[in-house]
Amino acid sequence: MNSDFGSVEQFKEAFIQAGTTQFGSGWAWLAIDNGKLVVTKSPNASNPLVDGMKPILGCDVWEHSYYIDYRNKRPDYLKAFSR
Repeated sequence: MNSDFGSVEQFKEAFIQAGTTQFGSGWAWLAIDNGKLVVTKSPNASNPLVDGMKPILGCDVWEHSYYIDYRNKRPDYLKAFSR
């Protein structure tokens, strides 16, 4: 984490940013790309495998995954997920 993101906190910030900025339905991902940890996002049912990466952790940012608890506050859901 530290070598690829600088710190765990910087990873969390990047992960939250990816999930927050995913327009509409999709996912935020921690993946391996050419031996390096990366944060990425994908629309709908896509995933990092499509781009030749290996997914490690995925967070569903489709509205159905958080609406009951967080309503339309996706960033709050991602902060709770990243704890």
